[in-house]
Amino acid sequence: MDKKIFSLVLGGGAARWLAHIGVIEQLEKIGVAPVEISGTSIGALIGAFYAAGYSAKEMKNIVHEVSLMSLVDLDLKNWLLKWAKIIKFLWKYLGDMQFSELKIPLSIVATDIDTGEKIIFREGRVIDAIRASIGIPGVFIPFKHKWMHLVDGGIMENLPIGVLLTDSPVIAVSVQIDIKKRVRVKKSFFFPNGTMLSNSYGVIRKMVGIMMIQNEIRSIESRWSVILIRPERDDIDYYDFKKMNLMIAEWYRSSAPLSDYFNS
Repeated sequence: MDKKIFSLVLGGGAARWLAHIGVIEQLEKIGVAPVEISGTSIGALIGAFYAAGYSAKEMKNIVHEVSLMSLVDLDLKNWLLKWAKIIKFLWKYLGDMQFSELKIPLSIVATDIDTGEKIIFREGRVIDAIRASIGIPGVFIPFKHKWMHLVDGGIMENLPIGVLLTDSPVIAVSVQIDIKKRVRVKKSFFFPNGTMLSNSYGVIRKMVGIMMIQNEIRSIESRWSVILIRPERDDIDYYDFKKMNLMIAEWYRSSAPLSDYFNS
């Protein structure tokens, strides 16, 4: 078996998506590339950039050049985020690129919020698929695509191993936080102890965390050969955008054993 024939799966996880760049950087250092990629939510975004030909270095430069707050576009009527600024950002780097134009085959997962179906994008315009997959329910206005209302693919398969078309070994990158860890924020008037475990938001986060991890476990168990990369850096929160360099470095370091795998 040729170990250099593998698929890359990138999971969802808000700001922790930056970790995917570190793994891609490690793969580039080794000199290997996947035969196909699948991604969910923010993992779909990084997967699309990688499949389009962007290097880890180029992606890091884009992340540092873009002010994430500049992409926030609030719909005051519905108190949800609109898409105009995000689409403008995606268009700048991917334009009208179609799936057929990508350098590496890519599958992106979204969820039809009306039916609960898993929707898999493998054709059409890439930025439409990204837009559908990153639409966190309750945060973004659902993406109207054809007859569907599409939201975050993580609801159905946050680590989308099951959508791969090849039967090759899988390198799967999870960015989920250990649900056993206490959910904390900076101390403030509202949270004097810096913890939200007893707060309703903290409980919801724990609930979503349990569902996501179980979701990922089912995906991993569905495949005969999976190399899972998930460093124990649960001190980096899902919305800790200020630690982007640390996240990239940590997942780069944790994927270093891949060098031994490919060269053995």
